[in-house]
Amino acid sequence: MSGGEGSVRFPLGEPLPADLISRIAAFRVDEVTAAARARGA
Repeated sequence: MSGGEGSVRFPLGEPLPADLISRIAAFRVDEVTAAARARGA
């Protein structure tokens, strides 16, 4: 099964990499904020 273009998949039998997930979330917040600023919102 494949995910969407921006999907990240983790093995079910292993703990989630919390640090990586936090970094991905922070990156997305920055990305969305920059896009909103570029639109003048």
